[in-house]
Amino acid sequence: MRFFFSPAMIVLIGLNAGITLADNGHGRITGRVMDAETREELIHVNIIISGSQRGTTTDTTGRFEITGLEAGIYNLEFRYLGYRTSVMTDVVVRNHRPTTLNILLQPGHIEGDEVTIRPTYFGREVTETVSRIGFNAEEIRRSPGAGQELSRVIMATPGVASNGDTSQDLLVRGGSPSENGFYIDHIPVPGVNHFERQNGRTSGPIGIVNTDLVEQLDFHAGGFPAAYGDHASSVAAIRYREGSRDDYHGNVNFNMAGFGLTLESPLFDGKGSVLLSGRRSYLDLLAGAINAGGAPRYGDVQVKAVYDINQDNKITLLNIYGDSLFENDLEEAREEGFDRYTRAHTSQNTTGLNWRRLWSADFFSNTSISHSYKKDNTQLIFVEDLSRDIDFNILHSFSTLRNTNYYRLNDRHRFEFGFEAGYRSGDYDYYIGPTTNAAGVMRPESEINTRVDKVTAGTFAEWKVRPILRLSFNLGGRADYHSLNNKLVFSPRAGVSFEVTRKLTLNASSGVFRQTLPLFYRSQDPEFEQLRDLRTTHFIAGFDYRLTPETMLTIEAYEKQYWNLPALPQDHNLGMEVYVMETEMYFDELVDDGKSYARGIDALVQKKLARNFYGMVSGSVFRSEFKDSGGSWRSRNFDVGYLFNILGGYRPNDRWEFSARWSYVGQRPMTPIDVEASRNSGTTRRDFSRFNEDRMPAYHSLFIRFDRRWFYNSLAVTTFMEIWNTYNRANVEAYYWSAAYEEIRSVNQFSTLPVGGVLLEF
Repeated sequence: MRFFFSPAMIVLIGLNAGITLADNGHGRITGRVMDAETREELIHVNIIISGSQRGTTTDTTGRFEITGLEAGIYNLEFRYLGYRTSVMTDVVVRNHRPTTLNILLQPGHIEGDEVTIRPTYFGREVTETVSRIGFNAEEIRRSPGAGQELSRVIMATPGVASNGDTSQDLLVRGGSPSENGFYIDHIPVPGVNHFERQNGRTSGPIGIVNTDLVEQLDFHAGGFPAAYGDHASSVAAIRYREGSRDDYHGNVNFNMAGFGLTLESPLFDGKGSVLLSGRRSYLDLLAGAINAGGAPRYGDVQVKAVYDINQDNKITLLNIYGDSLFENDLEEAREEGFDRYTRAHTSQNTTGLNWRRLWSADFFSNTSISHSYKKDNTQLIFVEDLSRDIDFNILHSFSTLRNTNYYRLNDRHRFEFGFEAGYRSGDYDYYIGPTTNAAGVMRPESEINTRVDKVTAGTFAEWKVRPILRLSFNLGGRADYHSLNNKLVFSPRAGVSFEVTRKLTLNASSGVFRQTLPLFYRSQDPEFEQLRDLRTTHFIAGFDYRLTPETMLTIEAYEKQYWNLPALPQDHNLGMEVYVMETEMYFDELVDDGKSYARGIDALVQKKLARNFYGMVSGSVFRSEFKDSGGSWRSRNFDVGYLFNILGGYRPNDRWEFSARWSYVGQRPMTPIDVEASRNSGTTRRDFSRFNEDRMPAYHSLFIRFDRRWFYNSLAVTTFMEIWNTYNRANVEAYYWSAAYEEIRSVNQFSTLPVGGVLLEF
């Protein structure tokens, strides 16, 4: 077995040999408390360390500080008249640097002279009624089976299927990877994964987002607010932490993503800060050292800088860059018996500037401008005659101006509104060689050299009204225009929430969600530019039941209907059925009358770490099908039927933590292999008259994790060790026809795999 963190062990030996353990009482917590709806700083908020008499209050700028704390992990309670008491868990205090928090308090219910002050561990924004789950920084870091990767944290939530150990694909409620959206600090980020393909699929287990920088993750599996457009299934809203404003700090880390360095520094006498992170994988270095052939190389650089112009105005600069490379040369391919050798190089970058303005005690706005690009340079060359099989040289560019505003008229009426304008372009220079597809149909070569440009514009508004104390409605929608097909479309949305008791809340939501067709498909024929963009309708109903202050049960039923999908015409000559949005193929003909649906039930029990135990149990039952070119309903590629995750952890003290996760993903659809045709051709041929009628074995795996912390005077050390696939389940990734063995064989995912890491904070 190969350990991912071998360089870290040398560091730990040095630490234990030469660094003095911390003296007590040098830790401190600082931060700011704001109204969750208006972002106004709150004065004289009471802050109490749970289980103690220690605490403080916020000053006239909403800031606070608690000093003289022993290094360790704390829970904090925030109490303020007219607001719900909020509990912040997993607050890690170190001796050498302050822990800084940004707390958002939700307004509470006022019943006569009594204010509802029962504590809440679960925050929810005012325009959200359904399908949201939140994670703080420590919950992301310690999630077993995630290896501190953002997508793998989300995969443990209900309704989200995994495509296997070697992929970052998020398959949300029967949807495709391309249907998900990501926003970091109000700025849209088109891609967060290495080796992202034209259909949204990814290759490799590593993402670009450095979770060490993440302060909060809010994931919406459906029914998300109208402020988020151009996404059919889900939205992940990510907030990066700010750098230190009082001194220079940093960390060095080693984990499955590789090794990295983070530095942070104050700016302008504490009016701002800068946070800089760089990471690089070492799998390719190890492969070169042991002559193991090709291996992927990953790297990313991320910067966040903030500056407070004054108490009412803040500027945030964000830059996220990722680079990925995989290559094996001709000689390696010949030695391994491959028929092709590969060079795949992808890169992406997002630069954005956000201005947050507090106009009054009841009105604030965020305005951002950003530019992103994604490059794909992929070549597959035949070993036998050095002819090209695939040659992609593709550049996507995204420029976006985005504005969101929140205004609270009074306790019963709130408004959120804004606009979005964008310019997208794609430079397409790619070649797909002549081939015989998996159905045995000969396809001629295809060569494209073109550019596709598109202008988008949209506006949105939502009105939240509370006619009576326990009942609230969200009404609103979006209007969007796209220049390619010259369509102006409206997408209404509505939600309702009724607090039956202090423990039970009923929720429902309905709305239309639209997503533009990827430019890769539009580039294949000028007529494809006129295709309509896909449309989905979400119907969601469920309830939240608070079992204890720190434990929530949520059950939701949903129905997603898809319209205007790109699809094969009835008389196509492809010889096979495909769900277009889940492929990376060249098409002679496409129509925009495709239909699909996904429906199911999600259940979640989430327990926050109030004391020394936390856990989460999620389960889903669903179906996801599409109508093929002949009018028959077929399973979509990720129609796995059943999902189940159970995750839990135990923290006996501030130094040790033990956790585990067991995941089950149902049987993935598969088109059966045609044995006779495969034997005759010497390669894999499938029987597409039975498209997706067969099933692969279900996936299940156990992940075990151990965490250990050390606190020193000038250093904090966190280590973790995970065992993936602990009982060595042979989870099948794919089946293929082996000409050498004259039989169907399988490609399996990870066997038992140790994954570890260490974080040194200075």
